[in-house]
Amino acid sequence: MRYGFRLLTEQKLYSLRILSLIWVLSLTGCGSSLVEVSGTVSVDGKPTPGVNLRFYPQGTQADAAPSSTTSDEGGSFSLTTNMEPGLPKGSYKVTADWPDPKHKAKQVGIYSEPDSPRDLLKGKYASSSDIVFEITGPTKELKVDLTTSK
Repeated sequence: MRYGFRLLTEQKLYSLRILSLIWVLSLTGCGSSLVEVSGTVSVDGKPTPGVNLRFYPQGTQADAAPSSTTSDEGGSFSLTTNMEPGLPKGSYKVTADWPDPKHKAKQVGIYSEPDSPRDLLKGKYASSSDIVFEITGPTKELKVDLTTSK
């Protein structure tokens, strides 16, 4: 019988398996340099839900994308980078805003965007925040303490 293909030799089959394994490992992010980062955010000393945090890389990795998260009901948060848990090690400037949870959006006109909720932190941490963290390894108890006073 004649077939339109050649049977693979054991050596070729072994090589194909190795290449497939390398390809699968590259897709799964094997060897990722991310470390787990989680913690709590508090406003005026109380754990606070709904606070938006953005971690901007500084120094040699300043051109990397920032990571953002929102605190949950207990004020807890965890960070992800490119949909993977954690952050690369390095220095991060942190900005924060706390949208008023009581805000009900009103649309002014047909073609306009709905109005935004006011920031309960009054813009204090919106862009010129002095909050900087150095991430040197896995961090499960990062504390972000914010205040509403100027």
